[in-house]
Amino acid sequence: MTNSSHYVTRQPRRWDGFGVASVQEINAPPSRVWSKIIDIDSSPLILSTVESMERIDGSRVEDPVRVGTRWKQTRRGVESSKHTTIITCTALDNGGGDPDRFPKTFSITTSVPGTASTGSLSVECVEGDCSRCHLVVSFALVPQSLLSRLLFTSPIGRYFIDRTSIKHVEDDMADIAKASEKEENGEE
Repeated sequence: MTNSSHYVTRQPRRWDGFGVASVQEINAPPSRVWSKIIDIDSSPLILSTVESMERIDGSRVEDPVRVGTRWKQTRRGVESSKHTTIITCTALDNGGGDPDRFPKTFSITTSVPGTASTGSLSVECVEGDCSRCHLVVSFALVPQSLLSRLLFTSPIGRYFIDRTSIKHVEDDMADIAKASEKEENGEE
């Protein structure tokens, strides 16, 4: 069983953006969870809202993710909407290549017309117990165009952005946990 909590921040006087941070305990070793996170090519099989993924930086499917790796991802949103984003790996702390060293962190930026976003996913052992782990996700979305700023500052726009962003983070974390725990229990 997984436990999760999330925190939302919005400081409208200083920042018109949106941010969410969430922590989820997963009953699987951190190495198993980490492998799900950095296997971007399998994201349509792991993340229920991802329909397709295509590398666009010239790297091949079997190539490991590195800083600078870029891909295009199409997701289903709320009410059957679809959106495609360009994602770039901006930082990668993989424990110096040591498979047993944690925490590990994967950071990205995404490009969606009118907005900029950044996020990170980290995996760490739970209080020294590496038979289970915490998945920590943080995500921030910042408007870049006038239309986006109007959307972000309107009550209806904020409600929609808050609802959909939190839902995406929660869904992704639940999907990663489910895939990791199923593999841990020998299920497919």
